Amino acid sequence: METRSTETFQDGGDEFSVICLRKFELSDVDNFMVWATDERVTRFCRFNPYTSREQAIDYIKNTVIPHPYFRAICLKDRAIGAISVTSNSGEDRCRGELGYLLAAKYWGKGIAARAVKMVASSIFSEWPHLERLEALVDVENTGSQRVLEKAGFVREGVLRKYAIQKGRTRDMIGKNKRCQDGAAALEVWDKLEEFSWSNHMLEVLDVGTLLQVSFWKSYTLIL
Repeated sequence: METRSTETFQDGGDEFSVICLRKFELSDVDNFMVWATDERVTRFCRFNPYTSREQAIDYIKNTVIPHPYFRAICLKDRAIGAISVTSNSGEDRCRGELGYLLAAKYWGKGIAARAVKMVASSIFSEWPHLERLEALVDVENTGSQRVLEKAGFVREGVLRKYAIQKGRTRDMIGKNKRCQDGAAALEVWDKLEEFSWSNHMLEVLDVGTLLQVSFWKSYTLIL
C-alpha cells in the first residue's frame, strides 16, 4: 500500500497556522466542490464554475490524481484549496508554472502564502531539473499578487494580451522565484520594462541574461 505523503507548515499559533499539503483523493470531491462552484474563486480561472459533482469526480480522477504535482491545501486534513506545479518539457523543462486556488472562506488569513512558501521551499530539491518557478496572475487579481510577493516571488512585468480567460484576452503579470536570483538580471529588466515592443521576436543578450519578447508583446527573464 502506498504511504500517504503530506507536508506540514506552522507559522504562529492561530487555528489557520497549521496547514498540510497532500495528494488529492476521490473522497475530497465534496470539499473540492466548495471552491470549484464559487464564482468568486473561479473569477480569474480559465474554467467556469463547476455545475455537477460528476464533473468534479472526472477531473480529480483523470487530471488531478495523475498530475506529477497537484496537492490539496488542508486544514486538519480537510481540503480547502489546491496548489500545483506544472513542469515544461524538452529544452524548457527548467521552468515550472505555479497555480493555486483557495476557498473564499479562508481568504485573507495567510493560508495561500503559506502554501506557496511550502511548495517553493521544496520543489527545487524534489525536481532537480527545475531552476525557475513562475506564476502568471491577472492584472486585476491583486490578492494573488500579494500572495506571491509574500512568498518571495519577484515581479517581472506585465504580459500584454497573454491569455484568454472565458472568451476575453487578458493581460497577465509575470512573477518568478529562482534558485539563484541575479541582481544584474533585474537591472536589465528595470531598464527594458520602459520600452514598447513591436509584434516580432527580439532577443537581447546583456550581462549574461537573455530577454525574449514574444509575438504576444510579453517578455521574461531567463537565467
